[in-house]
Amino acid sequence: MNKIIKYLILAAAALAGLNACNQENERAFYDESAPAAYTFLQKNVVAELSNDDNGMLSTVIARTRATEAASLQLLFTATDAVQEIFTFPAPTVSFAAGVYEVTLNIPFAFDKLSLTGQYEFSVEFADPETPISIGGNEKTTIKAGRKLTFIKVGAGTFTSNYVFGETFDDKVIERAVELPTLYRARDLYANDYHILIQVYPDENRAVIPVQELGLQVFTGYTRTWLRADACTFVNGVITVTPGSATNWNRWTVEPPPSTLGLWVTDTEILALPAGSY
Repeated sequence: MNKIIKYLILAAAALAGLNACNQENERAFYDESAPAAYTFLQKNVVAELSNDDNGMLSTVIARTRATEAASLQLLFTATDAVQEIFTFPAPTVSFAAGVYEVTLNIPFAFDKLSLTGQYEFSVEFADPETPISIGGNEKTTIKAGRKLTFIKVGAGTFTSNYVFGETFDDKVIERAVELPTLYRARDLYANDYHILIQVYPDENRAVIPVQELGLQVFTGYTRTWLRADACTFVNGVITVTPGSATNWNRWTVEPPPSTLGLWVTDTEILALPAGSY
């Protein structure tokens, strides 16, 4: 396994480059003078699902020219477990003449959604020769989970011995109203990536369902997930202990159900705020 990255380097694009990109995007969509091309409007979709969605998750496909009707074949990629919840429609999307955008509706079974689970799948153009709009997306990745009501319970202390090698004492901790033993650590490893943790006080254990961290941990792999089935929970302190085949705490570098990665070798420790457990 490649050496862990201890320091992350963030590269910022030059302002002139961003402006040029934006101008290209403006020309790319809804432009009868441009060659016929297509795009998913969102490269990534993150959805919190509730009964208000009426069992339907949506994403939008756009094109440059709308003079004529057109149809495209789509490819859906998902695990069997995801397909038990999300029902993919016929793998064809059709544009009527004069229409620039089509909404792709994906039905889902709300009652089958786990309180702690996050489901990931992708939709892309089946034909690799499909022309893509300048600045457009040939694929959209969808991450969806059940919407819960979280309330802030204070700041927790996070000691990351493996990923960062340091301690943070300002991690915002929330608790789910619908499931008081479910906590959410906001921005635990990276901004906008909140980690769900369920505790079992009577058993002195905790579980972190498989989730993406939002940063690169291993060289050569841009994404990292953590699945920690065997954490301890003592006096409000959650510890991700070293993993093994009988103690499944593992970093992975490909989406589940892949197990390509490395066992946790150094503890990750989160102390919940006093009075929150």
